Amino acid sequence: MIIKFFHNGQTMLIDGVEFCKYRTLDPGEPVISRMDCKDFTDDQNKPIACPPVNQAEGPNLRLEFWYERNGNPGQLLCHRPVFLMSDEGKTIERI
Repeated sequence: MIIKFFHNGQTMLIDGVEFCKYRTLDPGEPVISRMDCKDFTDDQNKPIACPPVNQAEGPNLRLEFWYERNGNPGQLLCHRPVFLMSDEGKTIERI
């Protein structure tokens, strides 16, 4: 599985994901993170340039992902939208 998200106008991919779970964070909610957490929320006060988020869904919502690759756990903090994709690159779910 692949986790696809956007950061500072760039497309970011984490591939080889065997398992993942996520939750939406409340605005300003503190997060306890691992030392090796991949945090892509440093731009949370900037508008997201690509792709645009439907304002009715809420702009700049943060997500916390826990995933596993090769038996190793990982933590990801990022903004919506996020796409869960199959290993072939087909979208499974849009978050």
